[in-house]
Amino acid sequence: MLSSQNNVTKLNNKETISLLQSILANEPIDGSDISSLDDARQELKRLRQLVDRYHTPTQQQQPQQQINNTAVARPHRNAVYEQIHSNQYIKNNIPKNDHVRKLIKTASRNKILFQENTHEEIEELINIFELCEFKSGEKVITQGQLGDSFYVVECGELIIHVNAWNGTTKSYKDEIVGKYKDGAAFGELALIYGSPLVASITCEKDCKLWRIKRSEYRALIGQHRQKLEKEIMKFLTKISIPRNKRDNFFKDIFNPIQFEAMTSVVKQISFEAGDYIIRKNEKGDT
Repeated sequence: MLSSQNNVTKLNNKETISLLQSILANEPIDGSDISSLDDARQELKRLRQLVDRYHTPTQQQQPQQQINNTAVARPHRNAVYEQIHSNQYIKNNIPKNDHVRKLIKTASRNKILFQENTHEEIEELINIFELCEFKSGEKVITQGQLGDSFYVVECGELIIHVNAWNGTTKSYKDEIVGKYKDGAAFGELALIYGSPLVASITCEKDCKLWRIKRSEYRALIGQHRQKLEKEIMKFLTKISIPRNKRDNFFKDIFNPIQFEAMTSVVKQISFEAGDYIIRKNEKGDT
């Protein structure tokens, strides 16, 4: 039951109703009609589209909120659909010396977004970072605008400033809240969400930055995951479990739905020479 008049208005949108009807029409509620991973993905995609349209306020309806005493548009946590599809994306490798590659890798390592990427994905992402040069006084990002890029500072200094409310003067005032120097990184959430930026960043000195855009990040990762999924599926078909003096292959033990589900949750992990994979007496869970 919908209690909000605004929500009722959105739900009456013809496009949303059409999508809802296409999801529910002649289909069992228990989902027994879904027989493959592709079917499940299509169903999930349509549901996410519906939720995105239902929850995302329009530009006229979008409320304002105070973030760190700063007036900015409220960010929504729905991932932005990209214009560049992973199948259409053509990777552009940009040459970098070893120093720059190490700089980008080190700066990205502790960012939550990159912690889930494999070693191969990180190396491929580093390849497509592009150089951006800014003069002293130039603004790199502007508070309130939608973020779409992640930056790593090669050299230079930048100031972080917000347009904050001043209770004494009863007005907004630009305040410096921090600085970035060589090796710093910022903007990682812009690779996930199309959220308004909560601060501006301006060059205090001439700067060299390396940038990757959200559309490029998501397209490249999408390509890599598709390729990896095929490799994993091919690998799993070769795995067997000895039983009754004969080999029983995974593809014969599990039905197609189970096998596809297994493929989707297998994770690739890289180890350096000398690393322990498992240790004696440790509890095994993998």
